[in-house]
Amino acid sequence: MNSVKYFFYLFIFSSIVACSSVKHNNIEGYIGLYEIVKAECEIEKGAFDPCENTCFFEVLKGQFIGVNDNDLAYVFWSGYPEIDSDLQYTAHPIDSRNTKKITEKKLWLSKDKGIQEYLTFHDRVLIEYYVEYRDRGGVRKIKYTLNPVRRGGKPSFRMNYPGNK
Repeated sequence: MNSVKYFFYLFIFSSIVACSSVKHNNIEGYIGLYEIVKAECEIEKGAFDPCENTCFFEVLKGQFIGVNDNDLAYVFWSGYPEIDSDLQYTAHPIDSRNTKKITEKKLWLSKDKGIQEYLTFHDRVLIEYYVEYRDRGGVRKIKYTLNPVRRGGKPSFRMNYPGNK
């Protein structure tokens, strides 16, 4: 009987450890909505500034044009809520060639010669989106500091998925 109890407690402990490590190493554990609490953009003067109207960042699975049902994506929700509560979205698939594994507190979304794009994690929390790339006007840098939020906690914003009205 003692061995049954021992294996039961060992199973419970192993399950807890396994569940807690999933979120730490796998981007799917961070699916959710994040409010942009600080936006920093270095862009060419007179160019479109995404820091002015991007309100939320979301990690999700499927649901958007160009994103298959089982594929992961990240979405920027933007707009001017003081004028219209309906936010617009821009969805980007997370490349399936990526390992989707978080290493050294970063998940690289793109790491090419002309672009560096990644998510940063601290204490098992997604805290930052960063991209740096070259365009005609020089180098652009965008950094969003993120805070996890519940969609129900933001009733003044309308974020409609495609097909949902």
